[in-house]
Amino acid sequence: MKKISLLTAVCVLFSCHGHKESTPLEFNFEQAERFMEVMNYLEAKDSSGFTTEKLSDELIDQHIESNRRDVVLNRKIDTLLSLSVYDDFSETITSYVKDTSYKGREAYRTSFLFLPKTRIDMSAGMSDTWANFWEENHDAKVFHILNKIKREQKEITKKSLSASTQLLPKDFTPPATTEIIFCFDGNRGSFTTDSQIFMEMFSFARDDFSIDQFTNVLSHELHHIYFGYWFTNQLPSKFKSEKQEALFNYMEPIIFEGIAQQINYDDYSDEVKSLYKDSLLIGELFQQMTTSIRKIASANDPHAAFEEENNKIWSNRKIYLNKYLPNGYKESTFPFAPTVVYYIGYHLYNSILQKGGKEKLNFVIENSDCLLEEYNKIYSTDLLIPTIPDDMVKLWKETFKKAGSNIVQTDNDD
Repeated sequence: MKKISLLTAVCVLFSCHGHKESTPLEFNFEQAERFMEVMNYLEAKDSSGFTTEKLSDELIDQHIESNRRDVVLNRKIDTLLSLSVYDDFSETITSYVKDTSYKGREAYRTSFLFLPKTRIDMSAGMSDTWANFWEENHDAKVFHILNKIKREQKEITKKSLSASTQLLPKDFTPPATTEIIFCFDGNRGSFTTDSQIFMEMFSFARDDFSIDQFTNVLSHELHHIYFGYWFTNQLPSKFKSEKQEALFNYMEPIIFEGIAQQINYDDYSDEVKSLYKDSLLIGELFQQMTTSIRKIASANDPHAAFEEENNKIWSNRKIYLNKYLPNGYKESTFPFAPTVVYYIGYHLYNSILQKGGKEKLNFVIENSDCLLEEYNKIYSTDLLIPTIPDDMVKLWKETFKKAGSNIVQTDNDD
């Protein structure tokens, strides 16, 4: 891919934290710009733009045939879908037209060809998300946001590197390159792979857009990349048992999100913060976590138990929202709905920071196996999470123990 910008000198930032070398960030705007080209072209094809009017099957067929014959449109769609990011986007995407389903890139192509007249059924309501976004002129906001990010990317990069490295182990050595991909998709929010950060631009189209808040979100995601790079290298490559692997899969996200939220929690809305501070909610989530961990640990099929308990984390989000915000909530609150991963993770690490200071926080960042044990040491009655039961502390410590006594090396490991 063509890269928009390279940062090649941030040595000072890393040297002040004891790091060995600088890490360039590559800002890639290709998907966002090509997506906007497709959508802007579709919007201009009809004087009404993206409308929701009811059309007869005959008119829809005529519209689709017109789009299929449109050489310029199809070239723009092909250019967009040729990007490698659609290898990640397309894995679970499906669109439906009557009795026919389309998977992956063809799901995207089909949805584009039905626009601007018709919004077909597509995973996560993506076709509706795109059309509504353009119909409400949010695309104009994002156009200016992207230009602002391009102008300020050097400063954004410096701040992101600084914020993320403050919460990393002292012996962290950064990976060679991290690519920041600015994108429009609508299937999920910003996320990371091993060496890429996908910044979903649909979520940043708001009147009060702040470059500082954007930078904090980027820093949060960058921390996942960096901490994951360090964390993976601390663990041998094979688990001793299925139980340990299943427990690891349940517990690991709590660690990652718990640390990274220390970067951008202050940017959450008052409504979201009210949920984080609700003692009854935190107590219920903590009970959910301990119950789930015990079920996984005692199950005959730990992986099946993990899948069941992990699904509860995400399927219960709306239940908790309705229960603890019974008078309704803002649409922007749903992405921050209560889960064990985010809420319990945040409070574990933040409580240690508030009661034990930065030194104690750094210790549990570097020694994940000691997290629950150290929480109990600093516990006081004003904290929202109660003391951790001894069996939880033991299971947690055994799962993340570095010495190798309960995670074994493979024959090829050094």
